[in-house]
Amino acid sequence: MKLKRFLTGVLSAVMALSVCALPAAAADVADTTTTAPSTSTIDTGKKGSITIHKYLMENIKGTKAPNNGEAINTTDKTVFPEGAKAASGAQFTIYQVMSKDDLIKYYNGELEKYKNSTPAYTEFVEENPADGTYKIKAGVTVNGSAGTSETTNTDGVAEFKGLELGLYVVIETKTPPAVTKAVTPFLVSVPMTKVETDANSKKTATEWLYDIHVYPKNSTATGSVTLMKKGVIGNDTANATPLAGVEFKLEHLKDGQDETKGDNWEQIKNGNGDYFTTAGTDGSVTISGLNPGKYRFTEIGYATGSENKFIINNGAKYVFEVTAGGNNKVTVSKPADANNNGDYKAEGDTVTVYNYAPDVDKQVYNTKESNYKKVADCGIDDTIKYQVKVVLPENFNNLKKFILTDTPVGIVDDENSVEIYSKLPDASNSQEAKLAKGTDYTVKKNGDGFIVTFEMGRVGEYKGQTLFVCYTAKLKTNEDGTLAGTTSTTGNPNTIDLTYSNKIDITQGKEDDDENKSHIKDDAVVYSFEIDVTKTADTINGDALPGVKFDLYKQVEKGKDANALKDTTAKNYGFDTTSASYVLVKSDLTTDDEGKISYKGLANGTYWLRETKTVDGYNLLASPVKVELNLSYKLTWEENKGYKNNTLVKHDYTQKVEDFGKKATTTTGADRNTYGIASANIVNKKGFQLPVTGGFGTLLFSGIGVLLVLAGVAVLFSMKKKNDRA
Repeated sequence: MKLKRFLTGVLSAVMALSVCALPAAAADVADTTTTAPSTSTIDTGKKGSITIHKYLMENIKGTKAPNNGEAINTTDKTVFPEGAKAASGAQFTIYQVMSKDDLIKYYNGELEKYKNSTPAYTEFVEENPADGTYKIKAGVTVNGSAGTSETTNTDGVAEFKGLELGLYVVIETKTPPAVTKAVTPFLVSVPMTKVETDANSKKTATEWLYDIHVYPKNSTATGSVTLMKKGVIGNDTANATPLAGVEFKLEHLKDGQDETKGDNWEQIKNGNGDYFTTAGTDGSVTISGLNPGKYRFTEIGYATGSENKFIINNGAKYVFEVTAGGNNKVTVSKPADANNNGDYKAEGDTVTVYNYAPDVDKQVYNTKESNYKKVADCGIDDTIKYQVKVVLPENFNNLKKFILTDTPVGIVDDENSVEIYSKLPDASNSQEAKLAKGTDYTVKKNGDGFIVTFEMGRVGEYKGQTLFVCYTAKLKTNEDGTLAGTTSTTGNPNTIDLTYSNKIDITQGKEDDDENKSHIKDDAVVYSFEIDVTKTADTINGDALPGVKFDLYKQVEKGKDANALKDTTAKNYGFDTTSASYVLVKSDLTTDDEGKISYKGLANGTYWLRETKTVDGYNLLASPVKVELNLSYKLTWEENKGYKNNTLVKHDYTQKVEDFGKKATTTTGADRNTYGIASANIVNKKGFQLPVTGGFGTLLFSGIGVLLVLAGVAVLFSMKKKNDRA
């Protein structure tokens, strides 16, 4: 009898240690075990329970979770490492595989089947090789008992109450998202013996436990997820720019909870207990140790000092799901019903979030190259044509403000000429592609420039596309018609300023605050030049000739200008009409006291000065005088990468200017510091003048003639007297 009681104690200890052991965190088995309580002390009239505590722990190695069937202190970090999480949504199913009577017989060593062995879960459960799940074998029942299932709650607890005494097999029939493989099935005896350990590590079975607590563990998958932030102009994601310095909040949805309720999301913080910030040349941040489940990034804004032209989607949430992959890795995907669907993608191990920005590019028509360029030259009477390309961001419909402000210097815009097209206009589409002025947008005069305000609800259909703003202008003149602009190297710039919302959820009534607006500026520059003419007498260094008048003509391609002189008139003026025509630019240009004429507001080209009045004693020039304006101008545009005070200046043309022409000099020799001048010296010669009829010269010659006649007569009389003497 003593031997049987001893064997019963040993079996009780073995059962306590084997059926409830955590595979990687089991308590050590004692070297000696005292006699267990007698099976006669089991209260066969009682019911029992099994309480399953499910936790996700990334690092379980070395923990010492007891497996004695009792509830344990989950705040003890030697048992539950930092970061252990209660796992909800795990379903467990239990089957009674040994009745109360058989269990008592087993403990008493009277059950024939197990006199020389202990039960194993493999007797009752089989594994599905296809997916590694487990199920009860066919025909395994006790007293007709079917399986009973419970699912762990938010605390990771599943309870099976009111159980008949007996031996149960526990199978995890549904795993939480973080689990890569279901827990290995295990056996639980209800009741089981309570084992206590003394100071000498001696274990003693002291009593029967009817309410059993078990702490099964799974193999869990954790991995790294990378958030990558990219800036997109319009909708061109293929050429996106890495965007560093954007802050995000990361949250995890509690397993099995309603994601529409904010309280069900737990924030995951970085090492400093704060937000995650994209960084580096690829604009990314990597978060490690994420278990499978549902997560979301919420965009907060730019970190201090990281402002950029791209529009912040502050408050936008990007939901993604992490699932277990092979080799303990995770993969991400985007839910089909995700909000902000077009602003991000989730694939592989990367969530890519896009921020959008508009763009503006201004150009002026260069007649010499027959194309739109950043720089051109023109005359005071020329019509200047501008073209502004405006790229609408993909999230245009979320913006509160989108305005163009044109500010010219030395130029006057014609605000009535402003037209906006959805594609470059030509003869075939100029009307079809035109937006409706006054409906899609409005234009108002602003000094010498104008302001275009887009009607946001009307223009939204063009999101992500390019619009073309076309208009004309002229060089600014003074009241007397002279050029008000400059002929210097700075040229006459015309700046376009695109003002737009830099956030998508601007608080109502605050959209005009500077902090909620961004600017992109771009320039095009127009040059105009000057002719200086010096009129002198007889030689280049001769005296100045004031009061000489000229008409200024520009040479144009034959047949290209309706205002050109007729060929017969041009020939009479001394022009060669073989291959060119001539257009009057300015008449009656008159030399001043220093013999000079200065005329500003000319484009490069060939000009002719036709003298119409000269000083008395000097002949008019026989033919017009040619003056060439062929000044080479060039701006070295520098792409401005900086973004300061919510403003991006795309091109800074003042950074470096290539000089053109030579410095002109006044008659005193002082530098005029004016560039863009072509100088010409024109010399007039004195003429050979015929005498005037009836004047003093005629009387003089007549008197001389009379005297000569009288002298001739006197000579004849003298010769006659000499002959008579002879």
